[in-house]
Amino acid sequence: AKSLSMALNCIGTSYNQLSLVASDDVTSANLSEKAISFETQALNCLDPTKHSNLYSTYLNNLGIAYKNRRKGSKTHNYRKNLEYLKKAILFQHPDLSPTGWSRCMHNLGNAYRVLAQVSDRDFNLRKSESCYLEAAKIRKRSGLLTVWAKSTGHLGELYLELAELQGENYLALALEMFKRAVKILTPLCDPILSRRY
Repeated sequence: AKSLSMALNCIGTSYNQLSLVASDDVTSANLSEKAISFETQALNCLDPTKHSNLYSTYLNNLGIAYKNRRKGSKTHNYRKNLEYLKKAILFQHPDLSPTGWSRCMHNLGNAYRVLAQVSDRDFNLRKSESCYLEAAKIRKRSGLLTVWAKSTGHLGELYLELAELQGENYLALALEMFKRAVKILTPLCDPILSRRY
């Protein structure tokens, strides 16, 4: 069952990635539906009591597939994204699995941030900030500097969004986060994100 679930997860993740680069909306929508189907099948093959880390990863991937889903309402899909990511983090612990826990917490930050586009903007941006801060703290403490820089860069982007709601104080915070992130995210380390910040 574990091997089958791993194969299904790989297929689901591949469909999800392909849905992001598809040449047209119809193809993208069909690929994202396949991603959700395969990620769901991967979850159904796995006993969470025996393989909690994998189960958490599959919940995480299913949440991301819903975030990228083209069919249905954005609000529904973003809420499903958040639902699966909240479940995923329950199978992680920051001291026992700092990589898995901080990945889930960072993705929860992403989930709240996209949900803020369609629902309760201020509340969800604040929740996103809290998640990114927690992820960054654990990542730095655990020496996971590249992913710490990614969380820090996402905080910078979030602070730009909060500046629209709360004013210029957040612009200084955004700049500080970007400065911290680019010290780690060099073009050799991460050529895509280094250009972003």
